[in-house]
Amino acid sequence: MSRSTFGVLVTPFILFFLVSSFPFGLGLVQKFLGGGKATITIPGVLWSFGMYFGISFVLKFLYFSFFLLKQECTWMVGWLVVVGRGKGERNPEL
Repeated sequence: MSRSTFGVLVTPFILFFLVSSFPFGLGLVQKFLGGGKATITIPGVLWSFGMYFGISFVLKFLYFSFFLLKQECTWMVGWLVVVGRGKGERNPEL
């Protein structure tokens, strides 16, 4: 597994844990500052899951679009080189 593939697979999980801990961490900060209580709320959890799936979708979309674009460009450049060499051998004036 290459490093970029590993990064695309692992980054959403890391972001998920960071984002999902945010509402709870905010509650802890409020508690230590002398007010509120540390709670995990349903909107906070839903927001965390939404962020996780949104970020993972965007990362996967970008990764696969760049990967496919890179493959397509490589194929087109290779095709142009082969066609260009073929024409050049048959007709040196081109």
